[in-house]
Amino acid sequence: MILTTSYGATNGFLIPPITVIRLIMRDIRNLPTPPQADDLTIPLRERKTIASLGTMDCRWPFGDPLDPDFHFCGKATADGSTYCEFHMRRAFQPARPRAVFYRPNAA
Repeated sequence: MILTTSYGATNGFLIPPITVIRLIMRDIRNLPTPPQADDLTIPLRERKTIASLGTMDCRWPFGDPLDPDFHFCGKATADGSTYCEFHMRRAFQPARPRAVFYRPNAA
């Protein structure tokens, strides 16, 4: 099996299949973990539906829109944003670094 430079093999070196499996499993184990579930719990009286959502309320959705329990966060926003401070941090996270691959023939 011929591997690309992403697994450290170059110039068409052949790598045994068990080594390929180990390299792939190593990469799978090092994947970033998904974000945790919302830590913010909204009390029943503060939950907003689409009809009760105001212009300065957080529009972070909770649940499936087809469920009767679907609601929005509804906490106060600042600076005319669409989300409260907690959900703003969750929505706009810094980009993860990407691997750089060398392509000699790419323009």
